[in-house]
Amino acid sequence: MTKEYIAQLEQLIVCGNAELAIQLAKAINIDIADVYSAILKKIGLPLPFRGCATAEEIVTFFLQESYFYCHNNQLTTLDVSCNTALKSLDCDYNQLTKLDLSCNTALESLYCDNNQLTKLDVSCNTALERFDCNNNQLTKLDVSRNTALKRLSCSNNQLTTLDFSCNTALRYLNAIGNNFSKSEQARIQETLPSCEMFF
Repeated sequence: MTKEYIAQLEQLIVCGNAELAIQLAKAINIDIADVYSAILKKIGLPLPFRGCATAEEIVTFFLQESYFYCHNNQLTTLDVSCNTALKSLDCDYNQLTKLDLSCNTALESLYCDNNQLTKLDVSCNTALERFDCNNNQLTKLDVSRNTALKRLSCSNNQLTTLDFSCNTALRYLNAIGNNFSKSEQARIQETLPSCEMFF
C-alpha cells in the first residue's frame, strides 16, 4: 500500500501540488524525501544540480521553470496532461509507444528521440520551435499547425512525405534515414529554399 501512496504523491508533485503532497505525506506517515527520491529515479539530473541540490529543490525547479526531463529511463508510459505550463519536455531514450501532448499547448521544445512511437500528434503544440523525434517508427508527421517551428530532426523513421507549406520559419531539417523519393526531396527543398536540410 505504501508504494501506491508514494505513486499518488508523486503525481501530485509532478502536477504542481507539492504543498498538498507534503501535507498528505505527513498525515499518512510517509517521509516526503522518499517521494522525491522516487521521482528522481525516473528523471535525470541536469548538470547545474548534480551533487549540489536537494531532491525537493530539483523538483521545484522543474515545476517553476516548466521543464521536465526524464531522459534515458525505461519508461513505457508518460502522463504530462497535468503540466499545462510545460515549455520543454525531454523524454528521449525510453520505451514510449505513445505520447499525448494535447494539453501542453505552451510547449516550445520537444525531444522524444529513441522511443517506439508509431504516431505523434503535435497539432495542439502551436508554440513548438524545436522538435526532435529521431529513431522512432513514425510513418506520418503533420507539422502544418506548428508555424513557429525553427528546427526539426526526424531522422531514422519511416516517413515518405512531409508538408512544410506552413513552416516558413523552419531553418534546419534533419530527415536522414527515411523513405523519401528523390522527387519528394526536391519538392521539400523547393518549399524551403532558406532551410539547411539533410536527407
